[in-house]
Amino acid sequence: MLVIKIMKELYDSISEYKDAQEKAQSCEQPLPENGSLKSGNGTSTDLTIKVPDQNESVFLKLYDADGNAVGQVFIRPGKSTTVNMKGGTYTMKVAYGTEWYGEIDLFGTVGSYQQLLNGSSTTFKLDSGYSYTLTLGGVSDGNVGSKNIGGAGGM
Repeated sequence: MLVIKIMKELYDSISEYKDAQEKAQSCEQPLPENGSLKSGNGTSTDLTIKVPDQNESVFLKLYDADGNAVGQVFIRPGKSTTVNMKGGTYTMKVAYGTEWYGEIDLFGTVGSYQQLLNGSSTTFKLDSGYSYTLTLGGVSDGNVGSKNIGGAGGM
């Protein structure tokens, strides 16, 4: 996937050549289906993620207290999906975008990459046996904040 990103950047940099734009666009992949790329680390806690209907898809990744990636999911604009997790404390990062370049490059250089915030904290405690809903920003009833983390490498 890194090769795809590098190739697209190269084609973009030589856009004046006859087929460079066509080649650059061919590096882009179809957007995954809503709820796809899903994984979680348990079944005792449901985490539903709602995405505003504002043209951008979301790739959300969950990390345990040790910083290990333990869950992820792709959500289309205006949709929601649920990931099953063990009870515990997590941090969450999200990528927003419209052009998909795969699970490593995500939305490429045109994406937005953020750390979700629970108030001013980066951690979210999910108790076993409960259901939680994250309504991502961009809508009046959003219930989480965020801060910029740079590019896809921060995910």
